[in-house]
Amino acid sequence: MRSSTDANSYSEVLGETLNDAKDPILRQLLESCARNFTISELRGINDFYMSPAGQAWLRKGRGLIMPEMERAISDIQPRINETIERRYRERIMN
Repeated sequence: MRSSTDANSYSEVLGETLNDAKDPILRQLLESCARNFTISELRGINDFYMSPAGQAWLRKGRGLIMPEMERAISDIQPRINETIERRYRERIMN
């Protein structure tokens, strides 16, 4: 029974930690957009995404942004791993 409890605790900690990591990743992407685009350009980009061509990009273009996402994730991955390990140890010790 202990292993089931441990697995549930680990699953909870993993979910919590990944959820916590979303904000820094999104912040990094937003900062990149803010550095590289004007407000007018961002509005135009938004209009594009609402168009049929933009919708096609959303369906097909994911593979093009994956390298950037992988870099963002690799920057934060060591902290994610440390947090998971620490939270898991704390959870099973209590």
